[in-house]
Amino acid sequence: MSRKLVILPQTGLICKDSLCLEGQILRLKNKHLEVKKKDGIWRNINRLYKLYTIHKVSNTPICIQYLNQSCEVTTDSHGYFQLNFPVKVGHHFTSEDIQYSLLHGEEKIYIPEISQSDVYPIKEDSFGVISDIDDTILQTFATNLFKRLSTVLRYNALKRKEVKHMSDFYNLFSKRGGNFFYVSNSEMNLFLIIKLFLNNREFPDGPIYLKPFKRLKHLLWKKQSHHSRKNQHKLDRIRFLLNSAPLKPFVFVGDSGQNDPLIYYKIALEFPEQVKGIFIRGVKKYPPKNATEINRYKDILNEKGIPFYIFRDPHDMIPIAVNLLDHYLMIKKESPL
Repeated sequence: MSRKLVILPQTGLICKDSLCLEGQILRLKNKHLEVKKKDGIWRNINRLYKLYTIHKVSNTPICIQYLNQSCEVTTDSHGYFQLNFPVKVGHHFTSEDIQYSLLHGEEKIYIPEISQSDVYPIKEDSFGVISDIDDTILQTFATNLFKRLSTVLRYNALKRKEVKHMSDFYNLFSKRGGNFFYVSNSEMNLFLIIKLFLNNREFPDGPIYLKPFKRLKHLLWKKQSHHSRKNQHKLDRIRFLLNSAPLKPFVFVGDSGQNDPLIYYKIALEFPEQVKGIFIRGVKKYPPKNATEINRYKDILNEKGIPFYIFRDPHDMIPIAVNLLDHYLMIKKESPL
């Protein structure tokens, strides 16, 4: 079975009159995109190996056609591209609206089913939910090397466990009109696994923003980096989302295991009018080890009128979230046009 050129992932955000489209062009076999729940550990390990040793279509000119518009762009060293298209206000996007091709050559570039629906409008008349992934909704044990490796190697995407009750918590936001945006420090190699996990566990749909492609050694060993560099991906992505819809209110959900409290705290200070609430799940023991630092962020933001909650069981947050969202919806309903 020969390798095909595919888009994995394709992520698009439609805001007013602009489509911000990005993705990665790879060469791989269809079977590496096929995950079945019965797949055993060796098939799962083989798939992970392929995803971390994948053939990237680097430094290659491609043509992207959106409706009657076309644009030429060259992929970077990771096979990654990003560009903007003007769009008609109110246009309903379908996967057939976008076509990819090599600028030189006749080989077709496929959009696999896992990537087809990942273009979303950002609506300013509703609230947004920006969520972390690792240990916020997906059990990864990111702070424990042995558990992290054991989990990612043993369990395929359809067997991965969610953090207990988090899908219930998120669907509460979704039923009240929330738009979801998943921003994670996981690498783009894991898009397939994360996307299938979200679908399988019935989490609300939304664009997934991951860090650039990594090599196999990064699965086994994560180089320590300065906090400012480690946080930069998430800070940049969240700023991009808030700047894309400056009138849209947001709530943030993360965990205490890594840097979510600090990242969300910094964003809240920069965008106090848009950040309406922060929810931090305490991992490991409760209260979390860094409780003093987190409580300092909480006190400062509470003084500024930005609610900051630390929790262990998401069910404890449901009545609080209901009151917070209903208060926002009531203010929105009563505000003059």
